[in-house]
Amino acid sequence: MVGKTVEGLKHLRAALDAGEATFPPSEKASIWLGIALAEEKENKEAAITAAEKVKEFAKEDSGAYLQALTIVADLTLTGAGRLDGLRKLEKQARSEEHVGLANTIALTLGNETKDVNEEIGLMNRILESKSSGYNHTRAIIVKADALRRAGRLQELKLFICLFRVLRSRHGLRWIKANLLIRFSRQLKSHLPWLIRCFRQLANSCGLLVSVFCLLRSFS
Repeated sequence: MVGKTVEGLKHLRAALDAGEATFPPSEKASIWLGIALAEEKENKEAAITAAEKVKEFAKEDSGAYLQALTIVADLTLTGAGRLDGLRKLEKQARSEEHVGLANTIALTLGNETKDVNEEIGLMNRILESKSSGYNHTRAIIVKADALRRAGRLQELKLFICLFRVLRSRHGLRWIKANLLIRFSRQLKSHLPWLIRCFRQLANSCGLLVSVFCLLRSFS
C-alpha cells in the first residue's frame, strides 16, 4: 500500500474517533466509504468491515449504500455469481441515476466478462450516459479493443469519430494529457493494434490520412 493511502487511512480513522459522537450518519457513512475504498486492494477483510459500516449509517436509497453493496459483492462473491451480482448492481445504480458508480461497475464487468458483445454493450452504456471524463475515456479504449477482437472493424469508425471530436474540442495537447499521460500503461499495449486497424480502415474505407497520422504521432 502506498504511503499516501496509509496516511489517508490514518486521517479518516482519526476523524471517526474525533467525531463519533457528533458526526451525522451521512458523514460517518462517507468516511467509512473512504476507508473501504482505500482498503479494497490491500486488505479485503478491512474493506468488507468498512463497507458494512457504510450500510449501517447510509440511507438505503443513497449512492454510498449501493457502493458499499458493490464493494461487498466484489470482494466476497466468486465466479459466475460475482458477475451476476455486479450486473444487478450496475442496473440498479443506473436506474437510480448513480451514473458514476454504474459506469465504474460496467468497466469492471467489461474487463472480466468473456462475452465480447456484452463488453461492447457495457461500454455503450457508459458512452451514452451523462457522465464524462475519466470513465468515458476508458470506455473509448475498451470498446475499440472489443470491436477489434470481435472483428467489427467497420464499427471502429465510431472510435475515430469520437477521437476527432475530442481533438476538435480540446486539441492535441489535451488528448495527449488525458490519454497518453493518464492511460499510458493501457495505451502502450493498445497502440500496435490501433495502428494496424486504422491502416486497414484507411485502405478499405478511404479514411482521412490525417487521422492515421494523428495516431502515428502518439507512438
